[in-house]
Amino acid sequence: MRTMMAFAGVLCVLAVGAGNAEAGAWCAYSDPYTYNCGFRTLEQCRATTFGDSRAYCAPNPYGGNEEPRPRPRRRY
Repeated sequence: MRTMMAFAGVLCVLAVGAGNAEAGAWCAYSDPYTYNCGFRTLEQCRATTFGDSRAYCAPNPYGGNEEPRPRPRRRY
């Protein structure tokens, strides 16, 4: 019984800590079946594909979060 309660507690902690999955604006394609769309910037994508001559980066075809915009500077 204690094991079940401990297991339920661990599941609750994991469920609370799980955030929303967000698709990035850029995808890295290694081949037709292998891709990763978790990049917010083109530079991140290029750093991942560096060294693989077949890999390339392209905009996420399903949309995704845009690149982060710089915050406007506040004038005092």
